Amino acid sequence: MMEKKNIRFITSPYIFVLSTISLIAVTIITSCILIDIMHGILATCKTISAIFHHQDFVGIIMFGGLLVLCYVAFFVPAFQFFSICVIRENCLELRAPFHHSKRLDYSEIQYVGIDYGVLSLTKQFWIYFSKEPIPMKYYHNIVKMPLSNKMFRIQFSMKTYKLLLENTPLSISKQLEKGWSTIRHYHLDKET
Repeated sequence: MMEKKNIRFITSPYIFVLSTISLIAVTIITSCILIDIMHGILATCKTISAIFHHQDFVGIIMFGGLLVLCYVAFFVPAFQFFSICVIRENCLELRAPFHHSKRLDYSEIQYVGIDYGVLSLTKQFWIYFSKEPIPMKYYHNIVKMPLSNKMFRIQFSMKTYKLLLENTPLSISKQLEKGWSTIRHYHLDKET
């Protein structure tokens, strides 16, 4: 019997692209400033010890620290910015850089649905999988619910929806089909 191939996709392409662009921009800008400061210091200092006593050396520490702080700010909540979902034979798995993966076994998933949250001033639809009921404060605000080993959310697109429908167990895909009504109602409301 042939083993099923694991399917991977980015859980939130919109946030992933914005975060990646921001991280690259911060790195380039900060690196340019650091290089400029270093050129100024190296042009005036004759010894290594003089570099550490130069008045602009504080700028290197400050901008270097800022760069490290930005990396920490992006990668501590990496599941929000850079997560990848893997559809496995027995579970859904979320992966993010510098973090242990999070898993939801299909047998433990009790709640599956589609809801929306406002992101960048527009409604974004999300598919959620949860072991427990979603708290009321996150209804129509699902994007703010923190990801955990009890709850995953994936930004809706027809491609990911179809991948999930075709590659998850029947019990999960039936609940996903029921969730489609959220999107259908939204489109009907827009037409009237």
